[in-house]
Amino acid sequence: MKNTLLLITAFALTFSSCKKDKSIETNLEVNFSQTVNGESLEQNALQYTNADGQDYSVKKLWYIISDITLHSDEGENVTKDYHFIDIDNPSTLSFTINDLEDANYTSISYTMGLDSIKNISNVYVNEDFHTTMFWPEEMENGMFMGGGYHYMKLEGNYTNDTLAFNTHTGG
Repeated sequence: MKNTLLLITAFALTFSSCKKDKSIETNLEVNFSQTVNGESLEQNALQYTNADGQDYSVKKLWYIISDITLHSDEGENVTKDYHFIDIDNPSTLSFTINDLEDANYTSISYTMGLDSIKNISNVYVNEDFHTTMFWPEEMENGMFMGGGYHYMKLEGNYTNDTLAFNTHTGG
C-alpha cells in the first residue's frame, strides 16, 4: 500500500509540475523569382517568343502585390499589407513575416496590385515605390489617368533591340 501511494504521489507530481507546451513562434521568408516558360528570367536577352511569334526581352519588371495572406488548417490568416518587387533590386525579392503562430499553413494568396480601397493617390508617399509606381491623376495634355498606383510595369524590346514596349497596368 505504501508503494502504491508513493507511486500515485510521484505520478501526480510529475504531471502537475509539467508546463503546457508553448506555441512555437517562427518567421517565414517569402522569396520571389521570375520565370519564362519555367526557366529563370534572363534580362536584356532577346530570347523569348510570345504567342504571335515575336521575339522579346525584358529590361524592367516592377510590381506590387497586396493583401498577402497565409491560410492554415484552422482557418487563421496572417496578412502582410503590400510588397513592392523590383527585379533589379535584390532586397525586394523577398520579405519576412515575423512571429507566426505554430500552425499547418496550407496556402498563400495575394492581390496583384492594390484594391480600389487602397489604390489612392499619395497614400504611399513614404514608400520606396511611390515615385516609380505613381499613376498620374491627369496628364499634361489634359487626359485623365485616374491616379493611384500602377500594379505592374513591364518594359523591354521586341523583334529587335530597337523596338521597345512599355506595358504599365493600374487601377
